[in-house]
Amino acid sequence: MFFSSPPNSSLVQQHLLRQLGHQRFARDPLARTASQLRLQSLDLSTHVDLSPSHSQPVTALGLEDVEGRYLLSSSADASIALYDVLDRPSAPLERANAGALEPLAKVGRAHEDAHKFAVSSVAWFPHDTGAFVTGGYDELVKLWDTNEMRVACEFSLPGRVQCVAMSGVATTHALIAVAGAGNDIRLIDPSTGSATHTLGGHRAAAWTVCWSPRSEHTLVSGGADGCVRLWDLRRSTGWLSALDMHDTSDERRSRGEREQSVALPPPPAATSAASGGGAAGRRRGAAVAGGAGGAGGAGGAGGVRCSGKPTTMAGRAAALAQPVAHHGAVTSLCFVPDGSFLVTAGRDHRVRLWTEGGANTLTHFAGANNAVSCCKQIGVCEASHLHAARLYFPTVEGLLEYELMSGARLRTLKGHFGATSCCVTDSRQPRVFSGGEDGAINAWTPPPCGVVRPMPSDPCTPARIDTLPPPPLPLPTAAAAAGGYGIARNAGGYGRASSSSAASDGGFGGGAVSGLAAGPGPPPRQQPLSTQRAQSSAAGSSSSGTAAAVTEDVDAWSDDDDDDEPRGSHAARKRRRN
Repeated sequence: MFFSSPPNSSLVQQHLLRQLGHQRFARDPLARTASQLRLQSLDLSTHVDLSPSHSQPVTALGLEDVEGRYLLSSSADASIALYDVLDRPSAPLERANAGALEPLAKVGRAHEDAHKFAVSSVAWFPHDTGAFVTGGYDELVKLWDTNEMRVACEFSLPGRVQCVAMSGVATTHALIAVAGAGNDIRLIDPSTGSATHTLGGHRAAAWTVCWSPRSEHTLVSGGADGCVRLWDLRRSTGWLSALDMHDTSDERRSRGEREQSVALPPPPAATSAASGGGAAGRRRGAAVAGGAGGAGGAGGAGGVRCSGKPTTMAGRAAALAQPVAHHGAVTSLCFVPDGSFLVTAGRDHRVRLWTEGGANTLTHFAGANNAVSCCKQIGVCEASHLHAARLYFPTVEGLLEYELMSGARLRTLKGHFGATSCCVTDSRQPRVFSGGEDGAINAWTPPPCGVVRPMPSDPCTPARIDTLPPPPLPLPTAAAAAGGYGIARNAGGYGRASSSSAASDGGFGGGAVSGLAAGPGPPPRQQPLSTQRAQSSAAGSSSSGTAAAVTEDVDAWSDDDDDDEPRGSHAARKRRRN
């Protein structure tokens, strides 16, 4: 049976989700199938058209989880825009007449509360759309009031801000995780207006940070040293564990080890060993637990400077002993909506999928080229079950769509004039929003008319003959008066028949008269009445039988209304009766 987590639409549902232990709720099979088909039919939206509000590349997007209605965007031109992207049933007709969607609010560089330099990241306040957070290259983190579009408070940091994040399931805290200000991760509490925690463990600059959707105390960070570290805020001994690319699920099964959830603290034995020996006692192929006093602790102990380059033999040995998730800087972190898997991306052009126990699944995502030197947003959209989930990765080619569990590259969504820089997915329904270097924001939605988008008809494909309407039958012409002129048709085509010439000798097809079956040739031109009478008077008595047959055949199509027939044919019938 397949399960799916309920949408985070309110604080009550969040509370029920925690009380029930983050279970995944079953849904109707028909609803699961429809959701999967809608996810497969994503295309450039024809009814959600967002007006461009930025003159430089879009750096980050944020879609709130309370209603899935408001979309935030930030740009390198230090501007912020807010859109209403609610997808109503009548939205296609309303927006077709109204045109592109204009932003509800926009903050440009000229605004008194705006960032001075590029805005690198945006994040919504949990459980409330009345506030959001932004971070920029001006070394500031700002908390905004959505209704007034004013800054409520701001925090100064010692370096550029690469990424800001807030936990969507937190109820006991409202901490803002900030990456980019040096090698440490800083946690800011808006209620006190100061940094409450400083998490040190990266040997180079921290670029990205992400909260776990299963625990409000679990945090994941990635840095330029290629390491992905997991933190538990309830512990004061340092980072909880680190991901190792060589630690695979197959190797764990071969060793018979039991996978341990990253959301739970390690056993006391592992904790004591970690606090005493740091990374020196780690086993190859296992997630490493390290303390602040180990070789990977804060301050670059063991001959490792903050730049990440070892200066002594001991420092080199400690650097080699450190587990790394990528051979390059880590630029992207993204959890699956239910928190069972973690997706990471690095500058080594690799995207890796990790289990909840920290094992590498060795899933290969081909073509995920990544050469950016900053945080890059990626998204995962889960329709009904994990095997139908999709991974969206922005590249120079466009927005790449992968099958999450198999890594198969499905297609490339192209809609920007240039590279795609970021994307965000909707946790409530299959929708994706992407931002590009052209400053535009595109919406990728299912067709509004149904589950599958109708395919356009090909004008080059000939229609089938049996679907064509039958050709109209031409009305027969009555015989002329006194052996006049009539039309007789046979299987070979049209033929002329008169009182003086047989139908088998004249016309376009010739042959004996066989009813009014349609023939391939066009109807003949009628001759003047004088010519018809001359031909009728020159005919012999041998053709009188054929002319009578033709006249009887024409009379079969006649009715009692004299106004619908020529007067000549009516006079001819009177003479025959007399």
